[in-house]
Amino acid sequence: MDNSSQDVTGMDVLNHEARTWVDAKGILVLHEHPSLKHVTFTLTPVPYPRNIFSHAVALAPDFNLLIHRISQDPQFIIDILQNLREQDSFVDNLLRIYQIILGEGIKQKARLGLFRHDYMLHEATDNKILQLVELNTISCSLSVLSPTVARLHRFLAFKYPSKYPYSYEQVLDTESDRETPRTMYEAWKLYNRPNSVILFIVLANERNISEHKDIEYALAERKVRVIRKTFTQVHEEGKLASDGALLIGDHEIAVVYFRTGYMPDQYASQKEWDARLMIERSLAIKTPSVDYQLIGLKKIQQVLSLPGTLERFLPDEPEKVQRLRSSFTGNYELGQEDSDILKEIRKRPQDFVMKPQREGGGNNFYGEEIIKQLDKIKPEERKIYVVMDKIVPKPRSTYFHHNDEISIQEETISEVGTFANFLSDGEKILINQYGGYAVKTKSIKNSEGGVLAGFAAVDSLCLVDE
Repeated sequence: MDNSSQDVTGMDVLNHEARTWVDAKGILVLHEHPSLKHVTFTLTPVPYPRNIFSHAVALAPDFNLLIHRISQDPQFIIDILQNLREQDSFVDNLLRIYQIILGEGIKQKARLGLFRHDYMLHEATDNKILQLVELNTISCSLSVLSPTVARLHRFLAFKYPSKYPYSYEQVLDTESDRETPRTMYEAWKLYNRPNSVILFIVLANERNISEHKDIEYALAERKVRVIRKTFTQVHEEGKLASDGALLIGDHEIAVVYFRTGYMPDQYASQKEWDARLMIERSLAIKTPSVDYQLIGLKKIQQVLSLPGTLERFLPDEPEKVQRLRSSFTGNYELGQEDSDILKEIRKRPQDFVMKPQREGGGNNFYGEEIIKQLDKIKPEERKIYVVMDKIVPKPRSTYFHHNDEISIQEETISEVGTFANFLSDGEKILINQYGGYAVKTKSIKNSEGGVLAGFAAVDSLCLVDE
């Protein structure tokens, strides 16, 4: 049954129950300190092909391994990103830190990845094709909010089977709220100093506080203490011990979990960059380390789509290469004004998305915005952007709960992310697995899809056989 067929009265009942649920369970973000508000969420899940979701799950360890293999080839990373440095000071600073620690020798050989690989269904034809939107290697949110909404949907299906469009069994649970802290705990154990703590690097005015605290509470159940600091506080309070241990006050840091550090304005001065360098120089296990963060840049994703690149890092593994390549849409670098790709973009801009080397939402250009940006920037600045073929999903209607009210959204599209957890100790891989999923649903009127930025709603999946 299509959830758009649900009558308004029935949806009002579900909305009232949903409000009670989220009041009890909490899917909250900081609104204006000290007040909190609910994140926008949907009342019913997204019907999603079971076989395609299974494909996304299978891709999680493949992408993890690919990211890790690239990290073992520093020259590849430097060669690809070197040309961006002059026009992009953010990339330049990250590369500068990377080259410093390479020159000094990387103290910590363990690698921890708490990734999220985001996909959309391309449905421009009769076929449904899973296509990669981006690889997220830093500050991957929704690992707590998504399970909460999935369990809300399962509860509504259980309590109101005659009103709800799907059964309890159809709504897919996700355990990212358990897998994320579990993987962090394994990294803490690997550090092997019982009195050490985990450091969350956060914004001074963090909005997504409830998700952070839920992870902290899960770690506390394992007798692991968490401290929260900004980059500025790390600069003021941090130092390196003679053996390279990162010390914040009286605390030795086993694991550093970055929930900020992916945008230029999050490094307000040289002090914040110096704090990042101190962390990278340290013995602490970072998630992500600076090389993993660099691999998440859009330029690396564009180069991965070129013939031969996947084979370079996954030799003699043709099945993995085939799976990964099947998820790529067209990725292009911007050439000279007379290049074929620029001619195509100017002819049909609605078929492309132009992306800078940024995370966090609100940075991309769509349709006529691309033409305006191309006309605005200098020719030498084109190198800091990549262009992707626009993925075209089929819109569907759903109900949003926003500011305690429900509203029907006639045409929405969804982005599905698979959390993917990775831990290695030198050459030995200890964890490489799928770690749950997240869904963001937005109106087709919104180009961007960030939940905390207010562009989208947290959703869940209902697996269907096709």
